[in-house]
Amino acid sequence: MATFHAATTRSKWLAAWGPVVRPWLERISGRIAVSDFARRVQVEHLGGDAVIIPNGVHVDAFAEGPSLPAASGPGPTIGFLGRFDEPRKGLPTLLEAMRTVVRRHPQARLLVAGRGDADQLHRLVGEELRPHVQLLGEVSEPDKAAFLRSVDVYCAPNLLGESFGVVLIEAMAAGAPIVASDLDAFARVLDGGSAGVLVPRGDAAALGRTLADLLADPERRARFSARGAEVARTYDWPVLARRILAVYETVVPPGGAGVTAAEDGEVPEVPPSGGAPRSSRWRGSAR
Repeated sequence: MATFHAATTRSKWLAAWGPVVRPWLERISGRIAVSDFARRVQVEHLGGDAVIIPNGVHVDAFAEGPSLPAASGPGPTIGFLGRFDEPRKGLPTLLEAMRTVVRRHPQARLLVAGRGDADQLHRLVGEELRPHVQLLGEVSEPDKAAFLRSVDVYCAPNLLGESFGVVLIEAMAAGAPIVASDLDAFARVLDGGSAGVLVPRGDAAALGRTLADLLADPERRARFSARGAEVARTYDWPVLARRILAVYETVVPPGGAGVTAAEDGEVPEVPPSGGAPRSSRWRGSAR
């Protein structure tokens, strides 16, 4: 079994080495791709095809629990989660958009959670925005869930390089309305815009207007929150684990030689951190 995660459809490495590794890849009996884009990479460069099964999350872990005290305050909050000094994550675009937001919502705050160079971030924020930006640093899994439950809007201003959007699913599961770049991967997760607002990537002016409008419209935020919760349930690990198990069943030798099957209705166990499914009921080598 093999699972494909790559997002780029142009790779010099794959173009050069694809013919070399293809005989080895032909030994793979079952293939899973986490997105249509990941599937396209292996189809174009490596041959064969793959079943598309997205990454999942533990929905209940994000839907229920306490809020984050740092998010409390008199004004609305926007959340950003990720390595903030990674250019493709788009934080500079969001910071520029915040200038529009604070003109319309003077008490608005941007909460930044994740790793990166704090000094570089403070220089990028500048004096004008400094009262409106709070750096939380790297957060634990429970605190991440609390963070997503606490913000009024979650923003993903990513610029490129995303094959999926797990953090969007986590945010939807937590009930956070979402504003995200119109990357194809994000559009698919957000059901074409029914579960969140999509804005042109890199367009700080459009992002600022969209965020300010959404903060001013609690009924619209509530609609996105409800729709997002519905979409997130389709990515819950118990749902996806059954689909993954079905793919494994297609590569089991006739008669199940060397494999102990799970009892009817059982699904593989999934680590609380949201990692790949596993099960002690399935034994033997993956082919």
